[in-house]
Amino acid sequence: MKKLLLLIALPFMFLTLSAQITQEQADIIVIEFFGNVSCDFTLYAKEDVQTGFEITTTTGEILELSYPCWIYFVHFTDEVNGKYMIVKESNGNVLETNVKNDNGPDGLEDWRIVVKYPVEIPAEYSLVGIGCSSIYTTIAIINSTHELENYIFKCDQPISDYPPEVDFSSQTLLLARDFTMQGFGWIVELTLNQICINEYELNVIYFTGPHPTSWTFSVITPKIASDANILLNTIYVY
Repeated sequence: MKKLLLLIALPFMFLTLSAQITQEQADIIVIEFFGNVSCDFTLYAKEDVQTGFEITTTTGEILELSYPCWIYFVHFTDEVNGKYMIVKESNGNVLETNVKNDNGPDGLEDWRIVVKYPVEIPAEYSLVGIGCSSIYTTIAIINSTHELENYIFKCDQPISDYPPEVDFSSQTLLLARDFTMQGFGWIVELTLNQICINEYELNVIYFTGPHPTSWTFSVITPKIASDANILLNTIYVY
């Protein structure tokens, strides 16, 4: 028997909507619910709206969800406990249940995987960047032409190289700067991974050069929040 701890229904609203919550909106509600939670998990979704889903509580009682809702299951890596998330279709309210000593419902392999961290994000890089000696931020997140102009304005030196054009309506420009005692030759591989809701790792493997130097590059990605945390990891090879 599946052991579940029933928690209180949360008056959590994604948006004030008069229409019913779509599955895409329900996905976002649940993902944002885990914004401050360890991201070592996989989020599964039951396809289609459910109207007769049943959950057995730790007291052996049957919780029958008779209202239309979207059903999710969260599997935490290296843990025996999980979590059901039920999003009411009519208004987006969330009901949360904790699973004890259970890896999920039968047939979980047939559920849709909504997110499984880490997620690799498409990234197009260029060695054309802006090397501002007065700006010590390792990675700058630029989401508009205005932000790019402000970044350039803060430089205390003439700008000779500009990053490639970006469609800021759907893309983000990352301007990165680093210094290496081993020297810089060229980039071998660059990957951007989302490791949590608003956490990223930018991993760069590069060949060394003859002299210690600072180096800059730019990366174009799908839209990333301006307050995201991006960690730059660099690995050099000879």
